[in-house]
Amino acid sequence: MDNSTLEDRLSRFGLFEGFAQAELQQICGFVKEKTYRSGRILFHQGDPPDAFFLVENGSVRETGRNDDDDVVLRRTVDQHGYLAHRALMQGLAHEATAIAAENSLLLTIKADDFQTLLAMFPRLQERLSRIHVINRLMAIPLFGGFPLEQLIHVADLAQVVDFPARQTVFHQGEQSDAFYVIDAGLVRETATGGAPGTQTWPKYFAAGGFFGRYGLLNAQARRASAEAVSDLKLLRFNADAFHWLCDLEPEFKKELKRQDVLGHLRDTKLFTQLSDADLKQLSGYVG
Repeated sequence: MDNSTLEDRLSRFGLFEGFAQAELQQICGFVKEKTYRSGRILFHQGDPPDAFFLVENGSVRETGRNDDDDVVLRRTVDQHGYLAHRALMQGLAHEATAIAAENSLLLTIKADDFQTLLAMFPRLQERLSRIHVINRLMAIPLFGGFPLEQLIHVADLAQVVDFPARQTVFHQGEQSDAFYVIDAGLVRETATGGAPGTQTWPKYFAAGGFFGRYGLLNAQARRASAEAVSDLKLLRFNADAFHWLCDLEPEFKKELKRQDVLGHLRDTKLFTQLSDADLKQLSGYVG
């Protein structure tokens, strides 16, 4: 049983990272706990928003459909995620129906109290708007096929995660549970044993690049380990979000296919004096 105070529990949400204890105590005054059993509906598409939801445990599934009943928005909100912020901030009806995907403990804040908190803490509104993530996505060719209105929803699929230099992001042989886009830093992938194409590793990926797609596309375990060469800031898309992006935008899936950058560098006279190790590292910076 978790005997932590509500302030401590709120501090585990990335949304409140850096908030002082006194600030968290103020926020606690607006928070109520509510348990949702699997299959229970939080709100329907088209409903006016009446609350903001923080997922403390469990998960919530959002699905939005157009007039032809095609799914145009799909998102699974896992532990320490949040939902209903867009409708509340824009004063619009919900664009999706939200259903508890499993028994879930949510922290709720009423709509009026949510607006009060935005006025009290401007940086909270800045974080919820995800402007940095949207701008970053706009600058990455992988997302070039998405119009701005879709990128706003794509930004809500991304979890911003940090890894210090030399920390492992995932290990070879682990379950493939997420796809990563690099906001800042350098990643090195290495593989040992009988992994296909082991001789091609190590591989390097820098800001604007991506990694972790292979196992998800092929329903396989990780064929390599990924480590932070420098401090990393990543955009993490869980498996469900990744597959949804592939379904939603064919150009996204097409852009996932890597060009033979290393081969091009090897064939370029300018780089003939570089070792193979140097060429591999250089390829991480080339698009």
